[in-house]
Amino acid sequence: MPSSERPKRIAVYGRRNDLVIHAWHIADAGFWLAGLPAIQVSADATATELSGIIRDVLARSGTPVRTPGPDDYPRRLKAVLDAVGAKSWSEIERNSRLCFVGQEKPAELRIVPTRNAGGRGPGRGFHDLDSLAFTIPADAFDEVLAAGVRRGLELSQAKSSKAR
Repeated sequence: MPSSERPKRIAVYGRRNDLVIHAWHIADAGFWLAGLPAIQVSADATATELSGIIRDVLARSGTPVRTPGPDDYPRRLKAVLDAVGAKSWSEIERNSRLCFVGQEKPAELRIVPTRNAGGRGPGRGFHDLDSLAFTIPADAFDEVLAAGVRRGLELSQAKSSKAR
């Protein structure tokens, strides 16, 4: 598959005051790996700023990478953490909402909300909410792309707090 047609995917984490956006790349073993570029931007970013970041990170995502060995994961993830000023992956994920923006067809972007099941116990992690996924045109105006990503985050479910 030519690089212009390879699947592309990014993560957009919505946190209290900011968004963390990073690329996903395809390991030669066939699974997605978090990677650079990674950018932290204010939750109040303009539609033009946010859509520019999304388009840039998306365009640079999906590159084939060597499947890392078990000892390579911390180094690989550290580059993402450093780029967004985080000390740990849980700092990014804790209490956040996450949606994925993917492009498998040249003319459309697919936005997939997720459910955050937390970092511990069975079923932990983020789970795609495919029934809430939607598409927008790949060449959508900045306002439409930014609104689509913000809608994807609104549809995403943050980790529920335990009742007291």
